[in-house]
Amino acid sequence: MEKATLIDEHTKRNYDLIALVKEHGRELTIGRSADNIIVLGMDEAGNIRPREDVLKHWKQISRNHATISYDLVRNIFYIEDSSTNGTYLGKEKRRLDKGQKAILIHSHHLFFGQDYHLIFTQE
Repeated sequence: MEKATLIDEHTKRNYDLIALVKEHGRELTIGRSADNIIVLGMDEAGNIRPREDVLKHWKQISRNHATISYDLVRNIFYIEDSSTNGTYLGKEKRRLDKGQKAILIHSHHLFFGQDYHLIFTQE
């Protein structure tokens, strides 16, 4: 396995996806609810309520917004939308249909709702 990271552009937290896959399995849930593997808006102290400057963007994230899955054979990460406000890919913000899976590529920009910005990197 290579290095794969999800970077939260609002909180500046980096999520090591390879380590999370090893710990939790090949499906990683993402959202603002504490029952997700990746909880967006959480600060370094583990507080889920984000800072004021992040709050307006954080409200666009569903409790269980999306799932990132890992294909071990092909060494590919996918994202699947399960949200109300949408998951958008690329700087052009192409919306995924609910339940649609898309391959993540290095430097892929992800937006949850229109504004909550994440970047996927893989080396």
